[in-house]
Amino acid sequence: MDRIYTFFDAIGYANLFHAPLTRMPTGLVVGAAVLAFLSYRYKRPDFAKTSRYLLILALLFLIPATLSGIMDWQHNYGGVWVFAIEIKIILSVLLMPLISLGIYMTGKADVCSKSILAIYVLYFLIVVVLGYLGGGLVMGGK
Repeated sequence: MDRIYTFFDAIGYANLFHAPLTRMPTGLVVGAAVLAFLSYRYKRPDFAKTSRYLLILALLFLIPATLSGIMDWQHNYGGVWVFAIEIKIILSVLLMPLISLGIYMTGKADVCSKSILAIYVLYFLIVVVLGYLGGGLVMGGK
């Protein structure tokens, strides 16, 4: 793993891998939550279907984002268990089956119900907490 970081340092990329990879699942989850709300509010099946597709993409991008976060943690923190990292790992791992549940639930529904909307709100809150904790780790309270 150190060879990967050394190689990218040598070509001028000294940043973390995790940060840019988090933008996709975060944006997709937020977009899915907005469309789920619109589906619930206006009874629009096309919004529910699109939110489901966004969740599928979010799940696909969540895997490399999580793995790169573990890589960066190992490289930059030496695997030391910092509270924020513990919470981020727990939430990231929890988000995967929750998104799978949302994909299943929206596949069975014409429009988003209150229970589907509640799980989308949970996704939104999880990605906000993940981003907040990640920003705190990178910025160090600045």
